[in-house]
This record gives sequence, structure tokens and C-alpha cells, in this order.
Amino acid sequence: MSDGKSHSFKGFEFADQIFVKEKLQGVNLNSREFVDCRFEHCHFRDVDFSIARIADCVFHQCELESVIFKNCKLQNVQFEECKLSGVDFSLADTLLLELGFKDVFLQSVNFSGLELPGLTIKDSTIKACDFVEADLQEADFQNSDLSSSLFDQTNLKKANFVDARNYAINPLKNHVKDACFSLPEAATLLQMMGIKVKL
Repeated sequence: MSDGKSHSFKGFEFADQIFVKEKLQGVNLNSREFVDCRFEHCHFRDVDFSIARIADCVFHQCELESVIFKNCKLQNVQFEECKLSGVDFSLADTLLLELGFKDVFLQSVNFSGLELPGLTIKDSTIKACDFVEADLQEADFQNSDLSSSLFDQTNLKKANFVDARNYAINPLKNHVKDACFSLPEAATLLQMMGIKVKL
């Protein structure tokens, strides 16, 4: 894994480019701009995207470990079949922030306090992630495993949890009006309120 500057990332502005099998560790890519780019089978560890702009980009089958997005503009960024661990999206620039996830593995990823209405994380494993005080109204978690993920004072109005599992959501501490859940997992909502449920 490279610990220096990649030849693929020379310059500061990148548009309509495809990056394939880039392996970077500890590389500084701050203040760069990526527009309409695609990242395929890349592995980024401790890469610093601070103050960068990533817009209309797709990460496909990539692995991101402890990647830094401090004050990074993430505008319509999609992650497909990726693995993300130790990533703190709460540090990103919130202006026009838009993220999407499909068939991903997320571990210890922080979304706390973010406004992400309509967020999609479908068909995914979402392990020990932080959604505390986030605005996730109309979010879609369909068919996802939410083991050990945190929800507290989270706006989940009209969110979709159909076929989602292993979530711990207290209706008294979160906003769940018109959210959609499916049995048998929906019984945990009552159990979180101290109500015994016999199935």
C-alpha cells in the first residue's frame, strides 16, 4: 500500500475520471476536487480528504478505513458494495451533503447530528454506527442489519425499516411517526418501552 503521493492524483481537479485499484495509506488529498469520478476496487486507509469536494461520484467495491472527511463537501456520493470502518461523516461540510449506500458493510461509522433526509442504506450491514440526533426522515434501511447501532433523539419519521433487523430503537426517545417496520423485529419497539411481547 502506497505511503506517498499517487501518480493518479497529481493535480487538484479531477473530472470524469475512473480510478481503479488505487491503494493509498496516509496520503494527503485535501483541497482536491473530484466531479463525476468513479472509484473501483480502491483501498484507502487514513487518507485525508479534508476541505476537498467530491461531487456526483461513485465508490464501487472499495474499502475505506479511518478516511478523513473533515470539512469535505460530499455532494451526491454513492457507495456500492463497499466496506467503510472508522469513518466520521459528522465532520463533513453539511452544505448540500448527500450520501447513498447500497449493499455495504459499515462499522463504527459516525452520522451523528447530520441532516440526511432520504438517506438510503439498503441491503447492508450497519454495525455499531452512530445516528444520534441525526435527521433521517424518510430514510430507507430496508433489509439491513443494524446490530449495536445507536439511535437517540433521531428523526426517523416515515423511515423504512421493512425487513431490517437487530435494531434497538426506543419510540419514546426517537421520532418514529409514520415509520414502517415489519414483524417480528417490530416487537422490539414495544420491548424498548418495557412492554412484554409474546410471539
